[in-house]
Amino acid sequence: MVTSFERQVRELRSQLNMKTKDVANFREEVAALETRLNAKTAELRSVKSQLQIMTSRYEEVNQDLEHLQLSGCVRKADATRSNEELDRCKRDL
Repeated sequence: MVTSFERQVRELRSQLNMKTKDVANFREEVAALETRLNAKTAELRSVKSQLQIMTSRYEEVNQDLEHLQLSGCVRKADATRSNEELDRCKRDL
């Protein structure tokens, strides 16, 4: 005959086993989320780096344009000159 105490022990062991499985599942979920977070962090670093490069290049082009405008090679609204004409004008500066 199973006593009340033994039933309680079995029930508690069963609950403990379920909680242990829950903890293992949560750990797996956290590990997957950490992996995803690390991938997104790396992606963000890459995008920031690309943005920094593009910003730097934009500033260089802007400076070139200002020099061309000051030298009279182009006007602010002048979009009709070819790249070859602009390159020639830059060389002449």
